[in-house]
Amino acid sequence: THYLAVANGFGTSHRTQSTVYVLREGRFEVLQVIDTDGASDWEHFAINDTVYLAVASFYNGSTFSFQSPVYVLRGGQFEVHRGLDTVGAVDFEHFDTHYLAVANSNSGASVNTQSTIYVLHEPGCFEVFQQLD
Repeated sequence: THYLAVANGFGTSHRTQSTVYVLREGRFEVLQVIDTDGASDWEHFAINDTVYLAVASFYNGSTFSFQSPVYVLRGGQFEVHRGLDTVGAVDFEHFDTHYLAVANSNSGASVNTQSTIYVLHEPGCFEVFQQLD
């Protein structure tokens, strides 16, 4: 199954809705509309047959430092699985089976922020693996 998530970072406020599509019979159809805060990127990945979507959340209207949600596919819908600490997040990248990197870009006071690589140690448990300058 193929999924496409469109990040909407700003509507009438930073709290807006982003849309997840699923490919069915050669066409993308709306699967779900999800409330997001300053969404700048979605990353779709699967680990051991579990499907995830992570949204990089840049700004929620009051702060750049807050958790970007990771969703898991259950029963045909994406549900919030957990949040990952981010600071002005602009991109997520999944690599090498069990790693998820977030590019942080702005704390509000500085653009010199550390980016984080998370590792999946057990099903659904993301932990900080390394901070990068």
